[in-house]
Amino acid sequence: MRTSLRSLILPVALCFATPAEGQEPNFGRALDMTADELVIGQPVNWYGPGTVYTYGPSASGGWELEQRLTAPDSSRMDDFGRAIAIDGNTLVVAAPRKHEGAGSVYVFARAERAGPWTIEATIAAPGDGSRSEFGAALLLAGDELLVGAPESAGTGVVHSFRRGGGGWALQATMAPDGESGAAGFGAALSWHTDRLLIGAPGSDEGRGGAYVTGREPDGTWSDMTRVPLPPTATVERAAAGASVRMSEGQAFIGAPGAATVVVLESDASGAWAGAATLESPIEPDGSQFGFSIGRVGEELWVGAPGIDRRNGRVFRFAASADGWGDAERLDPDDTSGASWPLGFGYAVASSGDQAVVSMPSRDFGEGRVMPLSRTNGGWAAHDLLEGRSEEHMS
Repeated sequence: MRTSLRSLILPVALCFATPAEGQEPNFGRALDMTADELVIGQPVNWYGPGTVYTYGPSASGGWELEQRLTAPDSSRMDDFGRAIAIDGNTLVVAAPRKHEGAGSVYVFARAERAGPWTIEATIAAPGDGSRSEFGAALLLAGDELLVGAPESAGTGVVHSFRRGGGGWALQATMAPDGESGAAGFGAALSWHTDRLLIGAPGSDEGRGGAYVTGREPDGTWSDMTRVPLPPTATVERAAAGASVRMSEGQAFIGAPGAATVVVLESDASGAWAGAATLESPIEPDGSQFGFSIGRVGEELWVGAPGIDRRNGRVFRFAASADGWGDAERLDPDDTSGASWPLGFGYAVASSGDQAVVSMPSRDFGEGRVMPLSRTNGGWAAHDLLEGRSEEHMS
């Protein structure tokens, strides 16, 4: 069954500022979750290889560690875990900067939910091994896998793979053919049913852009159509398309350099038109509002990891008959900045009444993740999650 409401986001055209001489955002760089499982990536671990942590529900209502994964060809700070996608008994982990930027994707499988993850396949970047950042973004549904490679072929591409008896085979490669100025295509991906939304935040010298395509009756994807965006979302260095989200009849495109999220709606013919523009309620300059987007039930959560001296915030917008109401602010547990700025809101994931927000710059660049659950009065936070060294595993 298609997992149509989840998207995996990795903005590659916009750098997230970290303190001088500090490591880049780490634990919580990538998130994905289902109703009873949470997966967190830690791609640039100072003390060892990139690591992915899998969690299950705890008796207290939070999450407890189940397994810790590394690449079969692991090495220190090898980028494993920069993008992740889970669907049923398949887990895909990407290391887009591995092999001098060519990238690599690892597929793990298990026999049942209670079983351990084991490596099933390693998918190398198609082509000649040149820099492509293969795996910058991932989408997984059953035996279908889409992989973004935003540095490939000048414009960026998206590769489509399908699992069969012989493993994972490349089916097609999508590109913004004939589009002048396209760049970073495939940096962010989201789909709903048979429609696919692709971010290209490097387009037009960093102003950004996004594209949509639909699945044809024979299973192939149609030609790319560029999505119309308002001028306020495509200012200089806006990086529109750094984050994208698609749901029933709606598309959301983050432009963190412009502190804007564009809301589009499709008509009966499938054409897209602007319906609203959401802006940072406070401190728009440098806020990176729109760096991450999550559809949490009927709400839209927008991450602004640059706000408040890069401690970050998440803003919750509620849908109504008149569009989107005023934002409610979701705060991290601590904004003192004593252990470096947090970067709260760098990534967001949700499933049902559970959500997680990452702050991957916290604690001197080690990173933390805040789990939340819905209550009658809103959202309640649980104990923070952090990366754990192997010797501390039970």
